[in-house]
Amino acid sequence: MSERSHRHFREMLFSSTMCAALAVMVVPVQAQTVAANGPAAAPVEEVTVTAERRTEDIQKATIAITAISGDELQKSDVVQLADINGLVPSLSVARSAGFETIVTVRGIGDETPENSLTTSPGIATYIDGAYVANSITLDETLFDVDHVEVLRGPQGALYGESATGGAVLLVTKQASLDGGTSGDVSASYGTYNLNQEDFDLNVPVSDTLAVHFAGQYYSHDGFTKDALEPGVPLDNANSLAGKIDILWQPTSNFSVKLGTESYHAYQNAAAQKSIDDPNSSPWVVSQDFVPKFDMATNLTHLTAEWDQPWFLIKSTTTYQWLANVQGEDSSRSAFSLIDAYDDVAAWDTSLVNYNEEFDIQSNNSSALQWDVGTFLLSQKSSQFVAEFEGFGGSPPTPADLTVPPNIVTNPPANLAYGNITEVDRKSWAVFAQATYHFTNQLSATLGGRENADTSTDNGINFSGAVGGGPSMTPYTHSTSDHVPTFSAVLDYNPEPDNLLYVSANRGYKPGGVNGDTTQAFNPFAPGVTCTPAYYPGEPRSDCNPLILYITPNAFKPEVNTAFEVGSKNTFLDDHLTADFAGFYYIYQDMQYIDDDPVPFANGITNIPSTHIWGGEAEVKYLGMDDHLHLDANLSLENGSIENNFKTLDSTTVNAIEAANAAAFGPCAFYGQYYNAYCWADVMAAARDVGGNPPAKMPSVLGSFAASYDFDVPYGVLTPRFEYIYRGAYWARIFDEPTLDRVPAYGLINLNLDFVPTNSNFELSIKATNVGNVAGVNNQYTDPYGTDTTSRQYIPPRQVIGTVSYKF
Repeated sequence: MSERSHRHFREMLFSSTMCAALAVMVVPVQAQTVAANGPAAAPVEEVTVTAERRTEDIQKATIAITAISGDELQKSDVVQLADINGLVPSLSVARSAGFETIVTVRGIGDETPENSLTTSPGIATYIDGAYVANSITLDETLFDVDHVEVLRGPQGALYGESATGGAVLLVTKQASLDGGTSGDVSASYGTYNLNQEDFDLNVPVSDTLAVHFAGQYYSHDGFTKDALEPGVPLDNANSLAGKIDILWQPTSNFSVKLGTESYHAYQNAAAQKSIDDPNSSPWVVSQDFVPKFDMATNLTHLTAEWDQPWFLIKSTTTYQWLANVQGEDSSRSAFSLIDAYDDVAAWDTSLVNYNEEFDIQSNNSSALQWDVGTFLLSQKSSQFVAEFEGFGGSPPTPADLTVPPNIVTNPPANLAYGNITEVDRKSWAVFAQATYHFTNQLSATLGGRENADTSTDNGINFSGAVGGGPSMTPYTHSTSDHVPTFSAVLDYNPEPDNLLYVSANRGYKPGGVNGDTTQAFNPFAPGVTCTPAYYPGEPRSDCNPLILYITPNAFKPEVNTAFEVGSKNTFLDDHLTADFAGFYYIYQDMQYIDDDPVPFANGITNIPSTHIWGGEAEVKYLGMDDHLHLDANLSLENGSIENNFKTLDSTTVNAIEAANAAAFGPCAFYGQYYNAYCWADVMAAARDVGGNPPAKMPSVLGSFAASYDFDVPYGVLTPRFEYIYRGAYWARIFDEPTLDRVPAYGLINLNLDFVPTNSNFELSIKATNVGNVAGVNNQYTDPYGTDTTSRQYIPPRQVIGTVSYKF
């Protein structure tokens, strides 16, 4: 049996096993309900969410949504968003380039993480209603989380921008006037010298004023060692986080909330292990450049609510800043191994973002409910990159990898690439959504959003190799989008505990501009001369248009039109919930990193059409006198790039250019830089990726968890078992087996909690990744630099003990 057959067999086996598990979960419940005079199980706890800007039962929300409590996150050892894999249907979180967190829902995420300054993620993230403006922020350690809501599918009315595939809502604990002073503290210690201390404290200062404090310290030694740099840990952690929330409620119908949270991580960077690394251990690398990572962020938001008999006015004003400094070994190797070096000494990003959201909601129980509002965003971000390269001779000295203060005007000879970019983004939107209840059983929702975005990119590319040539010229590129989106839902309740819905939604992600000044603008298009100025002395004879998308200066916005049917059900006297959803997407102009026939020029462009489809199931059961907890989810997905779409893979193109890069050869970097023969060789290497699936979309994804509360002397003991499976996927759209295939993994987590009787203490011990599985979180091929392909692994086995106290 071939490896591909083995892989399909494993995924089919997992699918069958999960479906059987879902079925088995129903059987004991049915048996229990017919037992004569047997005790009735407690109902599944009602979960309330705010996905539709109103507090409602999750089983009544007419969208596919999953909510995970902070307690569940702790039991599964979810430290960052990247750890949430498998806990939500169709949600995959991948680490890219060591520092980017790519959230993908139903095959839609972000295929341009290297260019995060000029692009947006496809999944919008909010913290307490405040839009998070940069994906680097998602590297933060989660703390003081009350629960997480994951909205699957485009959010065409209420969330709009960059919610092409869905939204993630992080809801933290808030200041409260209810009760007296309360809080909790916890301390954890584990393998890899893990230390974690958390606290939160709520203080009602008066009848109208309350303050909530929270903080966290988190650290552990590195999971990965560097064989060539002994004593240098990678994948280590060292962070501090703090948060203050203030609630002022002078009257029963008016309140103001001010929240600010700061985070600082300072550590060596994540390990990125080359697929060609000579050491076979997944947690040992052979590199000679010590990477660094230092990130500081702040998110401050002010929310005011004025509640009237017929409407509610709400305003959320947000300020966010980010400062991220990092460096990495771009070769993922060492001079002693490859007789060369490629090190990014600086990849520094800063951001300042302001946004305002203002909406008015109906506030009554009439047949018509509505919400209208506006969203404004102003963002300035900047980036500085300095990458050094050398081939042969002696290994680099520390001075060779030091960024001089005059690097722009006097770049060192070994500076392979330097860039300073400043991006100014503006965005506004108006939106409206209304739900009309025709009867108690039938209702319809219709919403729309008008989105407008502008982006201006000011920058300069420089390098010592060019020696102040054309790439020293500063550039200014601008683009603007004006895209409407919508949401339409029809829902029917045949019974109070059963909901059926069908929906059509359209989501949107802004376009933008590339920073390279040499992109081709498709000179072979009809009406364009075949001898443009940037091909000196190289006339062309073939003027026919080519079926190839060449990297343009501006790239288009993404638009996703989604169709979905769903069913949410509560059975057996509220003992069991079972939710199902099926979807079909028409995904237009997916942004991705493309190469260009112009040597050494690449950037972001669009895939015209991709179709995605799949199905999801979630089941929860709480029974046996409220002792047994069962949770399971399963998603099956597939998709295809439509039509015949030709594109260039940077690894193929760079190999051609490297093989023909003699001083005066066809692809020489400066001499005959735009040589037509090099162009022809590169064009001949274009590949048709039609039929390939979207990247970072596992065809099978799911989890199963079971726990039981045992009444024992002096307290309650709860063991918990969890199995998570993430199927294989392709890391890029090119589907190169060696470079792009990310293997499946399955892991087991165990948790044991003890709550003493009449005590505020709780003790727990957990073992994560019990089998010490070397699961690959993601595989990343750098489209720039030396085209290295590297892997980032999930954390190895950890054992962690925690003591917490609530008061």
